[in-house]
Amino acid sequence: MQYQQNLSRIGILISHERKKLLRVSGDPSYTRKWFLLTSFNHEFFDVSAGQAVCSRSTLTRLENGLLIYEEELYRFFLRKCGLTYFYDLEFEQHYSFLIDKILTHIALSEVEQVRTNLIEWKQLVAPINENVLYRSFDEAISIVVSFFLEGRFPEPKWMDRMIDIYEIYPPQLGSYLLLMNEIYVATHLLHECCADFGNQMEHQLTDDPISCLAFALNRLRNNKSISSLNYLRKIRTLFDSSCFFTTLNLHAEMNTRMLGEDSEMIKQAETILERYSYCPLGISVYLQNEVHMSEALHFIEQAKLSRAEDILRNLVSTSNFHSVSALILLDLIDSDRNSGFIAASIDTRIAIDDLYDDGYRVMAEYLMLKVKQVEKSILLAFIVNEIAPLMGLRLYPDYFNGYFAKETCRLAKDTAMYKYSFLFLKHEYDRWT
Repeated sequence: MQYQQNLSRIGILISHERKKLLRVSGDPSYTRKWFLLTSFNHEFFDVSAGQAVCSRSTLTRLENGLLIYEEELYRFFLRKCGLTYFYDLEFEQHYSFLIDKILTHIALSEVEQVRTNLIEWKQLVAPINENVLYRSFDEAISIVVSFFLEGRFPEPKWMDRMIDIYEIYPPQLGSYLLLMNEIYVATHLLHECCADFGNQMEHQLTDDPISCLAFALNRLRNNKSISSLNYLRKIRTLFDSSCFFTTLNLHAEMNTRMLGEDSEMIKQAETILERYSYCPLGISVYLQNEVHMSEALHFIEQAKLSRAEDILRNLVSTSNFHSVSALILLDLIDSDRNSGFIAASIDTRIAIDDLYDDGYRVMAEYLMLKVKQVEKSILLAFIVNEIAPLMGLRLYPDYFNGYFAKETCRLAKDTAMYKYSFLFLKHEYDRWT
């Protein structure tokens, strides 16, 4: 890592920290206008207290990552933010090699090697952990390892920070963060910041298969199937390895082709899932269940409902990520036949507070109210007041809209409260206008 490149990264971190301090404290001294000024606590050579150390445009360039040749400005602004940075030669000589080793072992599902390399990494970064740049690298590495090995999603606040300072990360680490962001978006549908970030980052594409995979999922999420398939074909020429990426690649391709009558894709899915069932990667389990969900939807489209029900019941038992979706589909297929299973699952399986997305929490609460057989008027009001606005966001699969439209019509008929049908339909109309 070059010394000047570090200064560029430090400028971006200064910008992030200044804005955070302004947002949290409301102190006007953190606005650009006042941030430039010296004080008795923050001196700058022989500049008098209360005078500007540079122009506002210079500060803007520094915060945008453009290089400023007066290095003392970086130190001055770091002090004002309460941050520490120094160039450490030993870290600079070893960090890139260690990051490459950790990420390569993640891709190959070599968990023990990842843990060994992570110990080496912690030993390298521990003596300099107060360094704001190296600490940011350390946090990102820890998050990536936790995510891809254990399936643990980072906190939304951390994702927001990552997006804000993304340009400071080394390219190989940035690719994994892009891929993590796309998987994060799939399970945190209300987190618009992450969705927008993924949509805007295609200019960052490199020839490494990780970023290709990230953009394949991004194009898939945006219903651009041909573009997604092009990325997937590119991956095949660049990368052929672990169960994690094979499963993720397959999931993307199955959804891109929309399955249709392609029974060969189903057979391929089953073969791969059997072959890699031993995979220790927590996030791979989530992705394997995504493939199972694609299978279930395929069988529903083919009117093979008993096969779909078997898959969905298994998903409820094994995947907290997919449990709400699976229960809704089961209720949609046959409410009477599946009501006992749904009630038992709500009582013993669904941990509403553990669901990652607020919208799924609301839908799980509806199912809980339904199995408790509360008054139908209460269910109807809950759909219109709590769920209909979520449907208007156009973030969730279409079968959610179909399910809650059916529930609204049924409950409105049973209670003779037909105005609620109109209110739900109004949200549906607003959704498409």
